[in-house]
Amino acid sequence: MKNPELHFDGVDLEELAKYSPEKITADIMVDLMAELHAWRNVVNWRTSETPEELEAYISDLEELSSQCNNKKHTNFDDYKLFFDDCVSTLEDIGGRCPCAEPYDNALKNYVLECITAGAEKLEAELTK
Repeated sequence: MKNPELHFDGVDLEELAKYSPEKITADIMVDLMAELHAWRNVVNWRTSETPEELEAYISDLEELSSQCNNKKHTNFDDYKLFFDDCVSTLEDIGGRCPCAEPYDNALKNYVLECITAGAEKLEAELTK
């Protein structure tokens, strides 16, 4: 939870408060309170909890975020085949696909444009 921009000369502010409290200015306190407020807003935290509990909560969130979110731990080979087929078809239609990666926004936008164009063409043919 420590923000190096708020710590001057790389000093841990907790240590500074403990051993040299006279060096903590009102500006530093305001910055720290704003940081604490922001962290509590991010995690929807209650103000009655301790800094240690907040730090543990954030650490737990970080650990959970790196875990698999697929509860059944199924095999995604069928999705990969579908993705590869879609990319291959798009390449056949329009040449090389931009950054053919599953989470690439350029590819997503290209796919959506193709779907929209195809839907418009289909609608035009159906209304003839």
